[in-house]
Amino acid sequence: EAENSEKIKRADRASIISILKRLELYIENEKTLELMGKNREKKYVIIYWCIKDLYFSSFKPYLNDVDKNFLNNRFLKTLEYLRIKEIDTESNDCERIVRYFIKTLKKEYEVKNYG
Repeated sequence: EAENSEKIKRADRASIISILKRLELYIENEKTLELMGKNREKKYVIIYWCIKDLYFSSFKPYLNDVDKNFLNNRFLKTLEYLRIKEIDTESNDCERIVRYFIKTLKKEYEVKNYG
C-alpha cells in the first residue's frame, strides 16, 4: 500500500483522506485497524480502494453526496449479491467486491442524477 500512496499526489491524497474522515472511515493508526479483526480490516481496505478509484473517475462529485450508512449498506449488499460471507484475500474476492461495489455506486449515481 505504501507504494500506491506514493504515486498519488499529496493534494489528491489529502482530499481522499478528507472524504474518508467525513465518512468516519479513516483510521490513522494501522495498529487500530489490525485490532479490529481481519474481516473488518479487509472491509476498510476495500472501501478505501473504492473511494480512491471513484475519486479518480468522472464520478468524483458523487463522493460529496455519499454518507457512511449508504456506503455500509451498499457494501453489505455487494457481499450478499456476490455470496461472500468472509473476504478471502487469497482468492479474487477483493477485486470482485471492488468491481461490483463501484459498479453499483456508479449506477446509483446515474439513477439519482439522470433518473
